[in-house]
Amino acid sequence: MAPFPNPHFLKIFESPEFLHRIKVDRFCFRSLPEFRQGLGWKEADFTKLSSSYLKIPATQNSVSKYSTVVFYGAVDPRCIPVAMMLCCLRRGQRTFLVTEGIRFQHPRWRSMVFSLLLNHSGLEILAIGDRSEVDFRQAGLTKPTYRKFGFFENYPPDVMTTPGPEDTCRILSVGRLIERKNFLSIINSLQRIAAQSTQRIVYSICGDGDQRAMFESAIEKLPNHVEVNLLGNCNSQQLDQCFRNADLFAMPSTYDGWGVVLNQAVHYRLPIIVSGGVRAAKDHLVEDGFNGYIYNTKAELDDYLLKLTQNRQLRKELSVNSQEIADAWQIDTVARSLASVMLGEEPQRESRFAPLGRL
Repeated sequence: MAPFPNPHFLKIFESPEFLHRIKVDRFCFRSLPEFRQGLGWKEADFTKLSSSYLKIPATQNSVSKYSTVVFYGAVDPRCIPVAMMLCCLRRGQRTFLVTEGIRFQHPRWRSMVFSLLLNHSGLEILAIGDRSEVDFRQAGLTKPTYRKFGFFENYPPDVMTTPGPEDTCRILSVGRLIERKNFLSIINSLQRIAAQSTQRIVYSICGDGDQRAMFESAIEKLPNHVEVNLLGNCNSQQLDQCFRNADLFAMPSTYDGWGVVLNQAVHYRLPIIVSGGVRAAKDHLVEDGFNGYIYNTKAELDDYLLKLTQNRQLRKELSVNSQEIADAWQIDTVARSLASVMLGEEPQRESRFAPLGRL
């Protein structure tokens, strides 16, 4: 059950490894937002429920027959899904909440009401991203069971990349050209380290946004051996090619509750430089010094960029290490474990990187 059809949430439940053990029906409360339609997201196979409080009895009847109900992203105490979760818990249905971290700031009553309603030992939370479970416990939800989780996508099984010139490092970032994505910090860092290396660097960004003019201005100040390409919005085929043509992936967001482009970078075995503000990184898709580096300061960013752009052998070692993490987060592998969890079994976790361990 989701606010609207969200493939990042649904992919795991569509895996044959999940469906051969568990039957799934899908419900949502509203149509796909317009800004998501441009990504090619679809609304197929969903039953739309009313979001009116006046129709709660009818809405509850729609889900009362299920032994297990999974809610995605229902964290606002004013919303119908929270009331539905409470009813499911009272009826004794297994109730899962799949969600990123929460940040209740103002007003304080939202956190208090949320805790009062859902601090229940029967609630099982699949916590998406680093420190997500900490957010919920700090909001007062101390009784639920927590497991490490994330978002998942299907990618081509072939992960062959195209080698670049020996004297060039090709860096890739993917996302909107907005302040939170913070791609300007990479451009500024490349300008700072340029004097320390004559290595040719090509930085490509897939995405567009209202900061494009600022990017173009910053690019003009770069030395000749540093090239930045603003590729605009790319479809899935173009993105696939960009990942195959990269030597290094950079994700400098000041905050991302997850960020599925990091899944894609791991899938293609790219060495990674990622901000500590990206919750898909630490304890999930990136182990610092193993398949990439997690930075928290401008000096650390400069150091890691300089180190990785100059050292081809280091990039190769980090790429090889990514195999284990990519395998642990492969969608069918996780789907098998998730089916076990929903059937009351403890999943087999063959890697220390695997999701669904208790937190």
